[in-house]
Amino acid sequence: MHSGNYVLILHTHLPWVLHHGSWPHGVDWLNEAVAECYIPLINVFNSLMDEGIYPKVTLDISPVLCEELEHPDFKKGFIEYCDEKIEAARNDERQFKEWGWDAHHIFLTQYWQEWYSARKSNFIENYNSSVVGALKKLQDDGAIEVMTCGATHGYLPLLGTDRSINLQIKAAIENYKKHFGRAPRGMWLPECAYRPSYNWKSLIPIYPFHIERLRPGLEQLLARNGIEYFVTDQDLLERSTPIGIYTDVHLEQFLPVSSPAFSYKPWSFTKSPLDLFNISSSDKIEYGTAVAFTRHRDISMQVWSGEVGYPGESNYLDFHKKTHGF
Repeated sequence: MHSGNYVLILHTHLPWVLHHGSWPHGVDWLNEAVAECYIPLINVFNSLMDEGIYPKVTLDISPVLCEELEHPDFKKGFIEYCDEKIEAARNDERQFKEWGWDAHHIFLTQYWQEWYSARKSNFIENYNSSVVGALKKLQDDGAIEVMTCGATHGYLPLLGTDRSINLQIKAAIENYKKHFGRAPRGMWLPECAYRPSYNWKSLIPIYPFHIERLRPGLEQLLARNGIEYFVTDQDLLERSTPIGIYTDVHLEQFLPVSSPAFSYKPWSFTKSPLDLFNISSSDKIEYGTAVAFTRHRDISMQVWSGEVGYPGESNYLDFHKKTHGF
């Protein structure tokens, strides 16, 4: 019995933090993500594969993050970061014993020595010092699918020209080909920000931006560059207004909602984040369509919000605390 489908999509992006100090918003931000998120996640994927289970998880990795992870300075620095953590935990163990602290605190110092030693070993021995290479192998083996993101994580709806948007998309695709040896099928829109096709002009009186013109929707620009699907936010779906439907599988016959022949079907335009939509926001621009996956608000908040999600739980490990004393 087939009861439904569940799609787990994970978004990975960090700004360029290499050569910008260490903590809290320098390279340690990247080191923390690799040690506490990316490597453990890849470990789980590979453990499932060892059991004959294909994870079938989709994730995106931004071009900026790809370049950071493959930079030789990061690879050298991550090993040093793990060594620093191991040494800090070793010093804590010695001090806690001298101060007569309880056995649980001493156990924690030993735990973190072993934990960072394992992540260092994973990085060097299991994944040949390449997180991107490990993800590529998983994708090549059919375990996961990797999407791309905007080249510099630019906020696409606010870019003033379609040329700028196209460059964000094209550069992202070329970066993806460089690291994964194929073209991407999907894109996580930066900040999940989508813009439909409409007659656009800037309120700033600068030529040519203040001249009204019809601009294609983001889905049409994605389709023109070979991107088949994208991820956006639930709020955008809920505020959307349907303009009509294509009545044939070849997307040649468009029926607008203003047509007397148009009628709503029970399955049409439910605006549920659990549905997929093959989108074209204008029948006047012949670029094609792309499928929209909608990020589910309530589920996202469970893993993101500091108020209602698990990061707000008092027992959650606070990464801002450098030592027990602060």
